[in-house]
Amino acid sequence: GRFDRADAEALLVVAAQAAVAIRNARHEAALVRLTEKLAEVDRLKTNFLQIASHELRTPLTSVRGFGQLLAEEVREDLEPYAQAVVRAGRRLTDVVETLDVMASLQGELGQHPDRVVDLSAVIEEAVAAQIAETPDVLIAVEAPAGLRVEGHGPRLRLALANLLKNAVRFSGPGLPIYLHASHTPDGLRLRVVDHGRGIASGDLDRIFEAYVQVQDPDHRDHEGLGVGLTVAQAIVAQHGGRLWAESDGVGHGATFHVALPSAA
Repeated sequence: GRFDRADAEALLVVAAQAAVAIRNARHEAALVRLTEKLAEVDRLKTNFLQIASHELRTPLTSVRGFGQLLAEEVREDLEPYAQAVVRAGRRLTDVVETLDVMASLQGELGQHPDRVVDLSAVIEEAVAAQIAETPDVLIAVEAPAGLRVEGHGPRLRLALANLLKNAVRFSGPGLPIYLHASHTPDGLRLRVVDHGRGIASGDLDRIFEAYVQVQDPDHRDHEGLGVGLTVAQAIVAQHGGRLWAESDGVGHGATFHVALPSAA
């Protein structure tokens, strides 16, 4: 046997196939390593959020407690400063709850056991907090007594607070915000309605993505972590409900719907 041209071509084909197999194996190994690194980074992120929220709770409790005490006891001319401390404490509490939710976006309620929550009281508290923060905004509430769900009151308040903040941020001055709550055959329904900037049809789902703010890309004129609607949707999902948005387009305001199962 002589080694002829046909043999050389066959060896070239085999060598090319072997090279492809080796390259694919290397890519697969690199992909596995990258996946493992991403999983580790995600685990570290989750641990950091959990530790940060835990460590912030104790001093924050003192800030809110002593701030409220000062607001009740100080001279009249100093009361606005004490109230500012109380508002800052309330806002930091929302941040801590946000960190908790972000640590388990797709999870259950975790360490918080299910309990019957008076949603009517949660609505009243969230609206009062928003009015205290933005006293020039009109929020009209239509909510009957006796709205009850199973879940975690502070988280439900955070979800509703984020919806109200979103409505306030993107409404024009002097435009009212409406909050409707009612019983339905399937449970409970809440609607937060504003007459502000509105949402383009292509952005109705994007607004629930973390860190997405639908606005002029060259300007970020609203403060916040950029996860308010993400957190609100996660909390509603953790309670077995749905959150979605509707809008007739830019300039026509928006309506955010929350559907929750009522307590047994």
